[in-house]
Amino acid sequence: IGARAFRGCALTSVNCPKLQEINDEAFVDCTQLVSAAFAEVQTVRWCAFGSNDSLEEIWLPKVNNIERDEIFRNCPNLRAVHIGTELDYVCRMEDGNLSIDQSVTTIYVPDALVEDYKVATNWSLYAGVIKGESEAPTD
Repeated sequence: IGARAFRGCALTSVNCPKLQEINDEAFVDCTQLVSAAFAEVQTVRWCAFGSNDSLEEIWLPKVNNIERDEIFRNCPNLRAVHIGTELDYVCRMEDGNLSIDQSVTTIYVPDALVEDYKVATNWSLYAGVIKGESEAPTD
């Protein structure tokens, strides 16, 4: 998805099973977006989901590269981020700022890699909110 492709759209949910890459601000200001699922996305770039007041949950099970920072800037209701849950290695995060509210958001990763994520470069900043995918609510 190109930069700012859906900027300000009235989407409430997104499910893109074949998409490989999400560029800068692709879904910025989509204030009605509640959930998003990207089964095949491998790369996410700067502020891809910024300023989405309604965003609560996002699935990026095969993401292996987060380029630049502030992916979730100004997403105050984001409660769950599922990162690399189908991978057997830690997703690379170029910068250390996902811009999440750690009092609200939990990051779910593969159960076998929880401890690896908690000590990995840049991910260690979020050690207190990293949990195994099996701990995610199933509502």
